[in-house]
Amino acid sequence: VNGGESWAHLPRPARSSIRTLRISQSYGFDSTLLAMPQDGGLFASRNGGDAWSELLGTDIEITDALATGVDGTPLIVAVVQDSSVLRMIGANGEWEEAKGLDKAMGGGVVWASTNDASILVVDGSGRVFSSDDKATSFRPIGEIPIGLDGKRGPATSISSFVAPDGTEVIHASTWHGGVVTSRDGGESWRPSNGGLTKSKQADDLNAPHFSRIAPADDHLFLAGFDGLFRSDDRGQHWFQLETLAVDLPTALTVSKPTGKREELFITTLDAGNYVGKNRGSEWQTLNLGIKNTHQWSIRSSALDGDTSLVLSAANKSIYRLVN
Repeated sequence: VNGGESWAHLPRPARSSIRTLRISQSYGFDSTLLAMPQDGGLFASRNGGDAWSELLGTDIEITDALATGVDGTPLIVAVVQDSSVLRMIGANGEWEEAKGLDKAMGGGVVWASTNDASILVVDGSGRVFSSDDKATSFRPIGEIPIGLDGKRGPATSISSFVAPDGTEVIHASTWHGGVVTSRDGGESWRPSNGGLTKSKQADDLNAPHFSRIAPADDHLFLAGFDGLFRSDDRGQHWFQLETLAVDLPTALTVSKPTGKREELFITTLDAGNYVGKNRGSEWQTLNLGIKNTHQWSIRSSALDGDTSLVLSAANKSIYRLVN
């Protein structure tokens, strides 16, 4: 059932549950992993998750963070709830507060371009800020548009792909407004919601209707409270993957190492992890080695050669997928 793959338990960085994991966009360069506990703080590993160090204390609530390499220099950017954005340059640098942002951001999500050195932050009210100086300063450039049911943001995740003409197309999933798309670096956005559905239960539980969007070769996947969706025309139209007979997907990630087929990994509220192939038409459970199937986060990154790094977080545990 698991195709010979199982999960290896890693040391946990904090006592509380891990809400979000991040793999550096420059993992081959800086080997950095980030973990954000439910009760606050930010932890980093630079050896594949075998050891962790505290970057920010648990008295600081982080809504999102990323690690990347800019001009050969490691960079970590963290979005702080009810405050601003912090950045750290270098593996042992000091935290600095970014300029150009107010204290009423209400948290948000952060994304770094793969085409250039720009960084976007979408705050809790849907405002979009951009930086082109390694997160030293930001400037307001736009706003997430009103989406489904006449509601706006906030964004829950941001991803991108490079179109055949070289344009970096940015997609953002939002709490209850569906998906929005930008083709000009985040200055203007348009809704991309055809076929998406919502569940009233998400509002009752104060949970996001749409939690994570991930691009693949020529299509997109979206994890929603009402199910898992796929678009084959880059977000113009969506349909629900009816073949996925599992509980609520809480996160998803797509990986395609060189020479291998694309794999879609999802984690669910109560049924653990699954791996999907053929654009999500074939599924296998992926829970060997996991003690708790109440999952919150899953991330993957294609490494050099034909391998992937896949991490999953379940309550107070972190796991790494091994063959």
